Amino acid sequence: MTLPYRKSYYATHPLLLWHHLVQQPLKMFWQRGRRGWSVQDAWSADAHLARVISGMADHIKQYGQGYPGELVTRDEWCSILDKISDGFKAHLDLFEMTYLDSPNAESERYALVFRFTRGITLFTQWYGHLWD
Repeated sequence: MTLPYRKSYYATHPLLLWHHLVQQPLKMFWQRGRRGWSVQDAWSADAHLARVISGMADHIKQYGQGYPGELVTRDEWCSILDKISDGFKAHLDLFEMTYLDSPNAESERYALVFRFTRGITLFTQWYGHLWD
């Protein structure tokens, strides 16, 4: 967890340290348990959902027991799950603007947009099969 102020500031403002390290995380934990999401998640719902969906796709790939009946093998399903996860991770890279560090930032941005488009398309196509 990153703190919004310099560490030296908290030496003179210990209640703010309590707020950022204890009170806020407990509040977010309670909100997530009560309604399934917190106010912090709603600030950037797209990034939160991208993290959740990519993690779930990775989990289904690793621990899943079955695959949709339309596919011939489990390897095909794992490939689809990889592309879904990769697409949502690409969205996180777009959100965090990590591509700007690259010398060919514009072409990398287009590649990330392509990966996200492919991932979201597969996600909508196979949405009803994301079970285990």
